[in-house]
Amino acid sequence: MKIIWDYIVNQERARGNLRKIFTSAYYPPAILFTGEAGIGKEAAAFAFAQSINCEKKSFEPCGECNPCKSIANYDYPYINFIYPLPLGKNETGGDDPYQKLSPEIIDEINSAMEKKKPILTLN
Repeated sequence: MKIIWDYIVNQERARGNLRKIFTSAYYPPAILFTGEAGIGKEAAAFAFAQSINCEKKSFEPCGECNPCKSIANYDYPYINFIYPLPLGKNETGGDDPYQKLSPEIIDEINSAMEKKKPILTLN
């Protein structure tokens, strides 16, 4: 199984900063990945999450151990990935966004998340 670090291109500075965090063994409670669409923020976030949780204990995660696989499947209990949701019909500031989203929109969101899984650990 090929790990995604090799596919995060033109982000040497960001990758270097993440490597410094990894080698320091001090992990901040949160890391915010920002920037233009399509530059690899999500891929870098998943790769780093795998790096710090991999049983191999290497910046280059194995992709085979339970933590690596769980992270790739959005299933690791100690990591939260936060994504924006579209506004639901008649949604206000205090509403639970899932309660106001139609079943069709929820299906679209779930489908989009499923499509990303093969990208996270490339075979």
